[in-house]
Amino acid sequence: MVTRRSIEAFGLVLFSLIIVAHLHYLPVSSASDMVSLPSVSFYRKSVVDVCNRIVSPHNSKSKRIQQYHGLCRKRYSYSKSCAFISAHTCNKQHISSLNPLPRLKDTSCVLKSTSLLFSTYTTPDDNSLDRTTDIKGLITQQISTDATIYELLHSSIQLLDEQSIPEPDESVLHLVSHALNLDWENGYRQLREVLKLSLPFPKDYDSKVLHSESILTLAQQTLTSKQRTTYLTLLERRLHFEPLQYIIGHWDFHYLTGLKIRKPMLCPRPETEELVELVLADIDQLIKKRQLLDAKKEDNRRIRILDVGSGTGAIGIAISHRYPKQVQVVALDLLPKAVDLSNENADKFLSSLVGRDTSNGNVSSLYQAITCSAKDYTKNVVESIDTTNNLQPKYEMNFDIVVSNPPYIPKQDMQDLSTDVIEYESHDALCGGDDGLNVVRDIVNRLPEWTSSPSTVTNYQQEKGETRYCWMEVDDSHPSIMEQWLAPGSKESIRLGVEYCSGYKDFCGRDRFVKLKVV
Repeated sequence: MVTRRSIEAFGLVLFSLIIVAHLHYLPVSSASDMVSLPSVSFYRKSVVDVCNRIVSPHNSKSKRIQQYHGLCRKRYSYSKSCAFISAHTCNKQHISSLNPLPRLKDTSCVLKSTSLLFSTYTTPDDNSLDRTTDIKGLITQQISTDATIYELLHSSIQLLDEQSIPEPDESVLHLVSHALNLDWENGYRQLREVLKLSLPFPKDYDSKVLHSESILTLAQQTLTSKQRTTYLTLLERRLHFEPLQYIIGHWDFHYLTGLKIRKPMLCPRPETEELVELVLADIDQLIKKRQLLDAKKEDNRRIRILDVGSGTGAIGIAISHRYPKQVQVVALDLLPKAVDLSNENADKFLSSLVGRDTSNGNVSSLYQAITCSAKDYTKNVVESIDTTNNLQPKYEMNFDIVVSNPPYIPKQDMQDLSTDVIEYESHDALCGGDDGLNVVRDIVNRLPEWTSSPSTVTNYQQEKGETRYCWMEVDDSHPSIMEQWLAPGSKESIRLGVEYCSGYKDFCGRDRFVKLKVV
């Protein structure tokens, strides 16, 4: 008979073998690019956490995909985990021989191992919560008024699990931490340690475990009346399938801790972090090339990035945050609320990185989001610049790299989206028309114009022999279509001035990213 302990042991061994098998191929960023990362023991503990969850009594086989849907969006994120493991396992000589594609392929094993069969958009189980269900009644029945935090965690997870709510463990840990106003970084970890306890509580808890001295006290603590009211309100919202990011109001993305999230802007997905990494690799190569060509002549021209479809601002701000002295990002979005949120997040993460001479902490020299569609963002739009009514193009072009996570889900696939996506996130930010390529076509049509230099400015990229690229996250059916549509030398490629370079898979092995070249 296969016991839980034997399965757990097998999971630990299997996970360790996967990590060891790929360690040799993991790259490392330069020391100047690294940010402060959690301790070694934290990541070791994370591996054990994952294996424990695989055999958790709350995880039925039919629900594992949903429950792991956002595992990598926890406190140990995709980028931080990969960067940490890379920094402790590789040398610079090995890294110098790697190109961006192997980097992502190799590091993805870490995320695959932790997130299992992660899917961007999952379909809920057939036994999902009935809309007529008395949510408040369910909560009253299962959540005791005098429950300790230990009891509250377990009863809440059981309730969410029974009602087919995705990621019941993660949801409850974050909701309780939020209700208790615990530290964003450490509160989650403390509650996970509480969840791992078993009755009866040990008299002497393992002193080697993070925050061990406070774990038992926290486990036996009860909520105040105000905390309980707050928590039950949050729990009720989650039982209605509202995304956890909207309930909490912020989330981590790449190296941005606490990115503000508001409905109906899309909640940033882990695979979009991969898109950021691909773009950063191109930026890094461009910086090195310019430094080599201008070794004897200082060049202050920033690398201009256009982010089409800003949403929360996650992509553009992550890029600006990584290279604050080398890039300038302009982001577009049709929704004024998205533009406001993007600029708000930019102020939060970038204001400390701009020069002190920048007036009022304005970060527009580094990042600026504006309300405009891809189709309407053209140099043909003019505006008066002085009292003489001289007209100038409203928008400056000359971008070096274009990046976008556009609406790409085909119309017929929208009905298959999970409840927490289709009922809360923006339909316009998800659906890309009948074939999912409506906005993609707009981007392709505008690429040559966006990457062109004004007639009054020297064509820099021609002088330096630079090629300008576009990166996009797309539906897994799109790369093959785009490869045929924009094949180098084809009539459409020549007509549009854009050709298909390559496609890249995400960490789940799905065709997810395309790279285009302006010719």
